[in-house]
Amino acid sequence: MESQEHHDMQHHIDSLERALETRGEIGSAIGIVMERFNLDHEAAVAHLVRLSQHANRKLSDLAEEIVRTGQLPDSITPKKYDEA
Repeated sequence: MESQEHHDMQHHIDSLERALETRGEIGSAIGIVMERFNLDHEAAVAHLVRLSQHANRKLSDLAEEIVRTGQLPDSITPKKYDEA
């Protein structure tokens, strides 16, 4: 039983560490979108969420790509969502 508890605790720790890592990447991606499209924080978050859903990708994976490349996938701009 103790082994299962240890395994569960390690899984929880790993999840928290990943959350901390992705939080920074998501924050950086939000900043990139804010600057690129002259959006406020709320609008940039909404844009990233829509982009994530549109691309059927995890927000954290999308944010990592944006931070790594400095580019939004497929050059999707907030205005294109409004037109769809």
